[in-house]
Amino acid sequence: MKKIIFFIILFLFSFTEIIYSIDTVSTKYYPLNVGNSWTCTYFHNIPPMIYQFKKTITGTVIQNGHKYYLINTTLFRIDSTNGRLLNYVVNSGCNWSINEKLIDSLSARKGDSCIYNCSTLKSICTDTSNVNIFGLNRPSKVFTVTGFEIFFQTRYVKGIGMTYYIDWSGSGTQYTTYTLNGCVIDGIVYGDTTITGIKSNSTEISADFRLSQNYPNPFNPSTTIEFDIPNRSFVTLSLYDITGREVETLVNELVPPGRYRVLWNAENYSSGVYFYKLTTADFSVTKRMVLVK
Repeated sequence: MKKIIFFIILFLFSFTEIIYSIDTVSTKYYPLNVGNSWTCTYFHNIPPMIYQFKKTITGTVIQNGHKYYLINTTLFRIDSTNGRLLNYVVNSGCNWSINEKLIDSLSARKGDSCIYNCSTLKSICTDTSNVNIFGLNRPSKVFTVTGFEIFFQTRYVKGIGMTYYIDWSGSGTQYTTYTLNGCVIDGIVYGDTTITGIKSNSTEISADFRLSQNYPNPFNPSTTIEFDIPNRSFVTLSLYDITGREVETLVNELVPPGRYRVLWNAENYSSGVYFYKLTTADFSVTKRMVLVK
């Protein structure tokens, strides 16, 4: 009898060790620590738009008993029991998870799937091969979401985080990509973390500052914001909710003269009225837009 009890205890201890190991590995695919940052290139093909931006973990917040990491203006956490990457969204609409949406399951093996973003779609782990990045050979996981006129794909690399994302949805001709240029993880710099500035493929230069109405409007979930800059200026394009709270900054840098188009993906935001504000040293204007889900 004592031997049986001993083996049960030994089994439970070993099982706990295995679970702990899996959870530890899963969290490394999106290293959440204050100070970590990722410098990325945003590209949209039609209308043409390319610029660089940085995501930085600036702090932590406790919500509903969970610890979230603040990346720019969005809260993320990894569930330590199953390796799922979640973000905090008020009134998310998820029956199984109040005020949260599931992004990907970082503990997934190839072929595993999970419900994507509280929808009817599934996020499937389609690749777990090693990749070479910043001169290192690292394990990676690719998650693919497909549906009617929908194609999303995301790659996470162990010890680095998200390195690539593509959204090829809608008409089939337009697509958006986010590509990692460099990052700072636990104080170690990988790749190129400098930002060279926003770019436009348009040769049109307006004589005046101008902020156009977003299109489409109303929209779900993405909309394009177009603006003209007649001379080299430091430009800020910020988004606000109906209460006046800033929810996101799309552009915040020095740009040359030109016509610019920025795509805003509001997938993680609730339906409602939002405002976008363009600010330079000589110009400031705010316009209204409506997100309908």
